[in-house]
Amino acid sequence: EQAIRAFGEVIKRNPKYPQAWHYLGMAHMMAGDPKRAAQTWRDLIAMDPDYARQNRLEQRAQMAERMSRSQ
Repeated sequence: EQAIRAFGEVIKRNPKYPQAWHYLGMAHMMAGDPKRAAQTWRDLIAMDPDYARQNRLEQRAQMAERMSRSQ
């Protein structure tokens, strides 16, 4: 939860910082919230498709969506 808050603060200051969005998604996954992780990554995919493609965020988002449906 501390990481979620920290990355949220970074995003408030720099909303287009893709690494912050990427790791915010990871923090949501580690906190047991795959639905929010998937949405975070989907937002990043829309905002910066090149970064998302380089870091395979489509696959991460799909995995998180599958996990959220099984909860």
